[in-house]
Amino acid sequence: MVWKSVREMVDVTRRILWIHGWGMSPWIWESSVREQWTGQGIGHHFFSYADCHSIEAFYEAFDRVLREVKPETVVGWSMGGMLAVDRLAQLAGEMGTAFGSLGIKRLVVIGSTLCFVSADRKQGWPRRIVERMLGKLETDREHVLQQFADSMVSANERAEGKIVAACEPDFSLEGLKAGLQYLIETDVTEAWSKTLVPVFTSAGGRILWIHGSGDAICPVGAMPDETEGVRSVVLEDTGHVPFLTRQAAFYEHLRGFLDDDKDR
Repeated sequence: MVWKSVREMVDVTRRILWIHGWGMSPWIWESSVREQWTGQGIGHHFFSYADCHSIEAFYEAFDRVLREVKPETVVGWSMGGMLAVDRLAQLAGEMGTAFGSLGIKRLVVIGSTLCFVSADRKQGWPRRIVERMLGKLETDREHVLQQFADSMVSANERAEGKIVAACEPDFSLEGLKAGLQYLIETDVTEAWSKTLVPVFTSAGGRILWIHGSGDAICPVGAMPDETEGVRSVVLEDTGHVPFLTRQAAFYEHLRGFLDDDKDR
């Protein structure tokens, strides 16, 4: 199994799959999810990269979770958002009009990107920086993870005393390397606009993209434009982890999106 679940009630009416990003673990979601959504009949399922040692294994794990959990909503943050967009676009291309049989009605992308590396720092990270991180993982893993965690809060949040502590990730060393290689190689810009959005929305699905204006890891300039079926929210003075540093605003937008009958 590559996921674990927390059911707040016996009769689960909505299943949400939460996919975290590179260098973290499911703990990044759990405390805020429990605090914000206790006793509302929602089954929370937390993806894990623990058994993933290659890029192909990321896809296999994602497919396995879809089969076993059958989520109504997929929430992906950072690399997890990119992976969700990437694999769902592949499935949309393969399945066409049958894509709706997956039962996914909502996709929420948080602090993510369609292409992580870019020569334009307003769009992404220079390739050389990610390659440097990749090279240092073998000898200085803890320092790489801590520096990455330090970059997750905005200047304004840092002034407020907010931090993100580096944790023991659920990635193996091979998984961490594969994740950085994935971020270097992957560009889902075309798959997003030409496949995922039209197929997903034609099947009755809706997409929400939430981003912090002060996100230094996935700059806000990486957000795609709004289009039919895609709603975007920018939280001001917010970094890479709005679900931790701006919990009230984040969950208000998320719950509103999931409960909005106009989007059904």
